[in-house]
Amino acid sequence: RRPWNRKLVIEKIPFFIVSLVFGSVALIAKQGVTQESTLWMKILMGTKSSVFYIEKFFVPIHLSVLYPYAHSITLSSPDFFIPMLIVIGLVGIAVASHRKNTFITFGIAWYLLTLVPTFFNFAKGGFFYVASDRYAYIPQLGIIFLLLTAIDRYLSSHPQKNIRTALSIACIFCISAFAYLSYQQSLVWRSTDTLFKHTLQYYPEAIPARMNLGYVYRESKLFDQAKAQFDEILRINPKSGLAHVNLGAVYQQQAQDEAAIAEYKKAIDVQPTLLDGYFSLGMLYEKQGKLDDAYKMYKEVERINPAYYAIYNNLASIEVQRGNVPEAEAHYKEAIALNPYYADAHFNLGAIYFSAHRLQ
Repeated sequence: RRPWNRKLVIEKIPFFIVSLVFGSVALIAKQGVTQESTLWMKILMGTKSSVFYIEKFFVPIHLSVLYPYAHSITLSSPDFFIPMLIVIGLVGIAVASHRKNTFITFGIAWYLLTLVPTFFNFAKGGFFYVASDRYAYIPQLGIIFLLLTAIDRYLSSHPQKNIRTALSIACIFCISAFAYLSYQQSLVWRSTDTLFKHTLQYYPEAIPARMNLGYVYRESKLFDQAKAQFDEILRINPKSGLAHVNLGAVYQQQAQDEAAIAEYKKAIDVQPTLLDGYFSLGMLYEKQGKLDDAYKMYKEVERINPAYYAIYNNLASIEVQRGNVPEAEAHYKEAIALNPYYADAHFNLGAIYFSAHRLQ
């Protein structure tokens, strides 16, 4: 054990600097996500996830790609009050052990501190998630360290051969059991269909899982199954504009344009700022030759989010069909200014130049 001194601290500074840089980059990149919940909500969800990962470490069943949480996030709920007590207890054990059993302090500290950065990721797209399996990989090294150190100390004080044999058999059994469970879990990832069906077995009101399953069915032209998923989402949340948009897309693929238009309008009614509703309705109007109606929808998208570069490509398309080439050129340039790597706008602008014999 190395004593604390100035050299020990100085040699760690580069690691702290690198951690600070990467942590800052991550927080900036996830700024929109972090603003979807309050600090108190993050603390409550953080304590719940801390206990949740420990539970899944020792009893790895009912694993899922998503762990949604759709109830109130409040300390008065047992869902959060009990985990809070457990985390406080773990911190108390870590503090009480720092002199005689530093390995306990280290293991608990490693586990909790490496989990803290994940506390900012519970809210995504208007939904809350208790946990995500990948976030636990590094923190759970602290649990493994605690277990192995405890076993090593026990064996050192109990050198009897029969005890070592019993522990060896127990380890072989655990490894074999976990290997089998790992194989079974891998089968869940065989396809998008199996992945989200598995999630819905344990979380039937998981809207993102149903939405993704509906996408799969729609792309596979299994329209009845797709409608069933989107209808169920609307039963769970009647204000889901995206479910209406997807229902509209299903009707549109079935050449039921009027039904599709009705769904797109419902999406706009329940979520007036949902870009997909205006965009999808505009594209359908454009396909029907209703250029003025399409243009109005595209302008609504621009009004809601002027930085949405793709909409300028659609506005330009309307102007081309109207014969307003200078206006179309201006829109394509707006799209490229917002996203210099937007290939469609470059291609369409090039087509305008080619038609005008502006080859340079």
